[in-house]
Amino acid sequence: MAPPAPWQRRLVRIVTVAQWIALAIGIIAAVFSSNASAISLVAAGVAGVYVTVSTAIPLRYLARRFFLETITLVGATLTMTAVTLTGATESPFVLLSLTPSIMATVLGGLRVGIASALLSGSLLMVVSLAQQQTSIAGSLGFAGLYLVVAATVAQAQRILQDMSKRTAELEASSLEARRRLEDLEAAHGLLTRLAQTASKDISATVIGRTALEELESRYPGSAGTATIVGEEGPVVVAAYGDHRSDLHATRIPLRVGEREVGDVVLATPEPLDDADLDRIETTLRPVALAFANVLLLQDIARRAIEEERLRLARELHDEIGPSLASLGLALDVAMVQNPAEPALSEHLRQLRGSVGRLVEEVRATVADLRTGRSGSLRGHLESLAGTLGDSPKLMIDLDELRPPRPSVADEVAAILGEAIRNAYRHSGGTTVRVHGWTDYDRGHVVVEDDGSGFTPEAVPPGHFGVMGMRERAAKVGLALTISSGAEGTRISIAWGE
Repeated sequence: MAPPAPWQRRLVRIVTVAQWIALAIGIIAAVFSSNASAISLVAAGVAGVYVTVSTAIPLRYLARRFFLETITLVGATLTMTAVTLTGATESPFVLLSLTPSIMATVLGGLRVGIASALLSGSLLMVVSLAQQQTSIAGSLGFAGLYLVVAATVAQAQRILQDMSKRTAELEASSLEARRRLEDLEAAHGLLTRLAQTASKDISATVIGRTALEELESRYPGSAGTATIVGEEGPVVVAAYGDHRSDLHATRIPLRVGEREVGDVVLATPEPLDDADLDRIETTLRPVALAFANVLLLQDIARRAIEEERLRLARELHDEIGPSLASLGLALDVAMVQNPAEPALSEHLRQLRGSVGRLVEEVRATVADLRTGRSGSLRGHLESLAGTLGDSPKLMIDLDELRPPRPSVADEVAAILGEAIRNAYRHSGGTTVRVHGWTDYDRGHVVVEDDGSGFTPEAVPPGHFGVMGMRERAAKVGLALTISSGAEGTRISIAWGE
């Protein structure tokens, strides 16, 4: 049998107290009615043995079927013996004789209680008939009393059981509601932090870091990464911790409606259950909305830039280009018509050369506008920061009026990325700072660290980072300067005038 429920324990205590009260009433009544005869004392002793033994047996044993049926049988026998010795239906121990069937009903249910009631009722009926105290109808009435008591206790037991079950369900619902409220409070707190952050910086990197800080505080010893959907695939925008092999990684997608805008991969010492996942998803809903807003803003900006780029390309090609070509042709005619004036001819040749260079620049610009896509250099650096560790600290102080022109943008981004990764891997410093400015066809960006430095002219074999940066700079005409010493390393890139 299952261990007794709390409500059963309370009922058993009540029945136990009732047994002692019934015993006391029976003893007092027997003493006063028979002047403490030997028979009444024997009956009191027999009844006292049952009450004492039933009280002394621990409840965990009494609830077992064998012990329960045994003590019920012994209790019915002993109490009926006391009833037989003291007047059958008129015995002061009749009330006590009801308690074995009550106890059996409480611990064993209706079937065991009815069986015990039938046993006690049958014994009382036999005794009363044997002593010729009542008729058969009267004996059946007394015997039926045991059945009524057992049925009543069983009904009360069922009501208490239903109440206990309902109480447990209400407590579980209350606990679930409290947990959901805590989740909503956490989500609201994260949303508030994101709103405060968005007023200063709405970048995906800051949003991802804010979300991961919340998870790190909730799951100590964990590791996590936040990823946003990019044009060319997922882009890691923030990370923390060490993704060790002994951790259990779980991917939590970030969705707005049916659209997935990113995900968070959380690695924890213990596997996450469904309740944990539900809580995390509730907490991260503001992050999904924030990522969706970032992607929307990026899409709007990209479309606006593309439309403006195409408009400028058409104007350059259809209006400025032909005008410059006509100007060049007019200068050619003027040089042919004035061969006898050397000074004028030289001046016209210089103007013709300037016009020719301007035409080439217009053609290059049209090609950039129609075919090139220059993304934000700051956005690229922030995405790179999300894939790096917490040490050294990366500080980005870049004044990006306009992204680098497409013809140099890829190489600038690649050189800066290589410089930052080298600083993280080899410098041993505490801070890496990226600062400078960009304005389309002009720019000057510097990567500095406070590490131990190195000798640029004596790079160890197998390390091609510096060589690759120089080759990329030479390819598109960037001015690359590398200086390093005991106070750190400084890598400078410049283009345009």
